[in-house]
Amino acid sequence: MLHPDLRAALAAGDVDTLSWPWCASVVHLPLTKLNKQGGGAGSLVTRSIKKAPHLRVFLDEAELQSTPRIGSFHRRLTGRELLTDPLVLSLVEPGFGLAITDGDRETKLGPGVIAELRQRAQTSLADARARADQSYPSLPVAGTEELNPLSGHHLGAAVAETLPDLPAGTAVVAVLRCVGDQVQSLWRQTNPDGEVRAGDMPTEMQRVLQEHREANAAPNVGAWLTASMNLRIGKSKPTGGSLVSLNWDHEPAWQPEVPPSAYAEEQARHPRSADWMPDWMLSRLDEAYQNQAHQNQANHSEGERQ
Repeated sequence: MLHPDLRAALAAGDVDTLSWPWCASVVHLPLTKLNKQGGGAGSLVTRSIKKAPHLRVFLDEAELQSTPRIGSFHRRLTGRELLTDPLVLSLVEPGFGLAITDGDRETKLGPGVIAELRQRAQTSLADARARADQSYPSLPVAGTEELNPLSGHHLGAAVAETLPDLPAGTAVVAVLRCVGDQVQSLWRQTNPDGEVRAGDMPTEMQRVLQEHREANAAPNVGAWLTASMNLRIGKSKPTGGSLVSLNWDHEPAWQPEVPPSAYAEEQARHPRSADWMPDWMLSRLDEAYQNQAHQNQANHSEGERQ
């Protein structure tokens, strides 16, 4: 999701105007030196401009994937993460700039601009972390909660029961993404003859996973965000085990993006303490609350005019 003011801010080239729209937007960095499955250490794609490395950045995922010699593998992250994430920074030389592709337009931000944006992003992140420490303290938990019957191995077994009858050799990728009131599901099966079918996850499978998510949300830790399954059907159905992978920490790869308000709703439903909030989640909550504050101010101003 791009901040609505990002394109105008890029055109203006003013750091004051650009700082927040850039930090709040989701962008895409192409990756190279990966195997055919997308595995391996990987490297970020750079161009040399005026003898300084410039990271290639795309505002639109589909455009990245259709660009020749770029390929389909990429990393999706917020503008603030790009400037502050230690892993990203370890993959690029110091003193880098950005070459930002947006349709027919390419905007170049030099090393000096990036250094200033990075300083502001780090300050913004530190401030957000300090506010979170005060706003989302760890909650006392009384006693030891019993494990839900669908925890661990039992979840895999319950999900296996919902698999449709598929011929041996069928490959299946299934994903369920949840946050607040937003739910997205994906079902992609490749039949032995190569035919690909894509759509939504089977209703009963989605129900089992969502019930597990609600039942296993924990104080301070919150609820998982993504459940994924990647398997090949054998002569008999899978019976469970590690059939389902759960993600609690990484931002789901939403398609399309969900509004920041979904994370505020998630925090109301399944509160996390600051210790369990990744930096990207702090960014999303910050944006949600700032948007709400701006809306409240606009409503107040409108009321005064009436």
